[in-house]
Amino acid sequence: MTSTAHNGSPWQNDRMMIKKRRISIQTAVMQMAGVCARSEHCESEIREKLRQLGLGSLNSDEVMRQLVEDDFVNNARYAKAFANDKFRLGQWGRVKIQAALAAKGVSENDIKAALSEIDETEYRETLARLARTQAEGVDLEIYRDRAKVIRHLLSRGFESTLVIEAIAELRRERADAMYPEDEDDLL
Repeated sequence: MTSTAHNGSPWQNDRMMIKKRRISIQTAVMQMAGVCARSEHCESEIREKLRQLGLGSLNSDEVMRQLVEDDFVNNARYAKAFANDKFRLGQWGRVKIQAALAAKGVSENDIKAALSEIDETEYRETLARLARTQAEGVDLEIYRDRAKVIRHLLSRGFESTLVIEAIAELRRERADAMYPEDEDDLL
């Protein structure tokens, strides 16, 4: 026997996936303005929420127009906040941030502007710290172990050239620690 919802219909759960109630454009604007006031959202996220509310595309366009006009939705501002949070809190690299923003439909110009606000020194320090942490207890002279660390850093979204530089620097640091150049030894 199949399980049924409260009213006995086996399809009740399917119908609940998307709310079918009719709401006015103004009600949708007010609801989405409240959502946007709590946290930044891009246009595609708001459009998805409107779709879940059961609004058609014409009504969704009108709601979006009002939200953008009233500056509740601003993709450039969203991209900057997203990039900042993902870099500082999630320790994502620029490649992963760029891909995530592009998947959300943010324009290339907004993505470039957001990524340009990431401080280069802080970015490289974060990469070096992640590389050092990931390489703890790993012999970077063994190709397989080194490749594992590199893959991890690439999966975090850091550029391959910067990852290779960070690993090379770690290898130099370890070599210097093992074989310190003491001027007295040279005499």
